Amino acid sequence: MPIGMYIVYHQMGNFVSCEKVVRDTARSGGDMLEMALTPDSQRQKILIQRIDRTLKDDRSWFVQNDGSPYYVGNSTPLKDYESLLQCWKDLKQSPSREKALQCWTEARSLTFAVERLNTLTFTSIRNKMFLTMILSVILLLLLVYVVRYYMYHQVCKGIVHSPEEGLHDREYCRLSLTQLCAQAERSERPLSTTRIDVKKIPGHRVEVYAKILTKLGDVLKETTRLSDVVCRIQDDTFFILMPNTDQEGAEMAVKRIHTLLNKRFEKEKDKIEIEVGSFTLKEGEKCNDFWKRSIKRHA
Repeated sequence: MPIGMYIVYHQMGNFVSCEKVVRDTARSGGDMLEMALTPDSQRQKILIQRIDRTLKDDRSWFVQNDGSPYYVGNSTPLKDYESLLQCWKDLKQSPSREKALQCWTEARSLTFAVERLNTLTFTSIRNKMFLTMILSVILLLLLVYVVRYYMYHQVCKGIVHSPEEGLHDREYCRLSLTQLCAQAERSERPLSTTRIDVKKIPGHRVEVYAKILTKLGDVLKETTRLSDVVCRIQDDTFFILMPNTDQEGAEMAVKRIHTLLNKRFEKEKDKIEIEVGSFTLKEGEKCNDFWKRSIKRHA
């Protein structure tokens, strides 16, 4: 945005100087015509000095804007200026009404061309200013999005039940389910959950159970989809949020997960029992009721 504002500021300065050239050229054309028609020699001398000074002062502008794409004159700004300057030199050497009229006509054409250039330049400045503002707003919104996205994922990294497993906790799971319920309601797509309960068989050390549960969390993360959310809502209960999954798909996921866990924990059958169940959001069911139904354990 600062670069864009600098460009606009620079072109605004050129716009002001262009207005001065328009006034000077128009006045010089009138002075040339008056110089040829007035019989007062003193007045002629004043007009000649003013025209010479004006044309000399404005030359730098024509040199600077010689390559302008907005110029609509007969040739380039500098060539048209030099043509007017040559006409003025000829008029000074041999003043005549015909030559004065020719110089006035060239001055008028040059004035029109410079004024048109100024108008098109102003339009360009306005368009660039609007474009700069639009790009600035887009960049600002993009920056806000990136910052929010970064902060969200940083927070998500901190909301975990166990650093070793990297699983989300109960509160994060509940909040995520609320968002998924809202999305499912808007898009009319299904939403299901899966709960994995681990029952510890007495007679083993606490460290043994801890390693088994950590391994279980790793297995669930490896076998679920990228869109699924794996959580550990209690010490011995894991929970999976499965967006865009209907009841049939949830039942297939339960069979697949149950088969995989039985295979991966075949050696630990004497230490734990694993139960897997699925739940699907019913039409018109409130998200809080769906959450309670999903986490409720049956005796």
